[in-house]
Amino acid sequence: MKENAKLIEYQKHLKAIAGEVELIPGIYNYCDRWCERCPLSARCSVYLMEQKELSAMSDSVEDTMERVSSIFTLTMEMLQEMIEELGVDIEEIPDVNIPEHRPGALEKLANTYDKEIQKWIIDNSEFFEIEINKYLSFDHKKAELVSDVLQVLNWYAPLLGAKLHRAMSGNEDNSDDEIEKYDQLGSAKVALIAIDRSMGAMSFILNNFQEKESQALAFLSKLAKIKRIILQEFPSAMSFIRPGFDE
Repeated sequence: MKENAKLIEYQKHLKAIAGEVELIPGIYNYCDRWCERCPLSARCSVYLMEQKELSAMSDSVEDTMERVSSIFTLTMEMLQEMIEELGVDIEEIPDVNIPEHRPGALEKLANTYDKEIQKWIIDNSEFFEIEINKYLSFDHKKAELVSDVLQVLNWYAPLLGAKLHRAMSGNEDNSDDEIEKYDQLGSAKVALIAIDRSMGAMSFILNNFQEKESQALAFLSKLAKIKRIILQEFPSAMSFIRPGFDE
């Protein structure tokens, strides 16, 4: 009974979101997952459900695991309902052979950049802490800007590799599936956006901290190389219309 009550609660919340908010379908598929900075988070079903979960969390591991289990159960029930409405017989769906994905040169470049930039941020944390504290005494906005630049570099480095993994994962079987190609283009575009924002942040480092000039130039060169290869692989990626953001 307790489990059923929780499922009903989640169902009501999902319906309330759909009824009270003008949601943007699929917006969460091609975003940078930086919800606190997103101007459209209030129209994203994933964000709204996550906020619901955060507000309901307790310190109890058992309660948290029970809640996760409830959400999974609800998701499966809703999926089953959709299948029945569509008149699909699961038994008739053929098995799909998903080829093993092996990271290619582009993905490896992005992952290497991620590791290197994360290490660089850690190794230079004391330097930037001193610089930020120095600016706080006479230029508060500059101090905030330095801090923001480091956050941008830290946020987009792992996102770049993740989005390129998604973009390149469909290449193993040379599929002509339109949905798959659509997803690849969308993921590639997010990767390009991550690169542009990272290059903007690193350009700030280059122009404001002479001591880091050679390191900044090296990172900018790597980012430019990754961007060039992405555009070779997905020449029309920047024309992709991301739901909500580009409409």
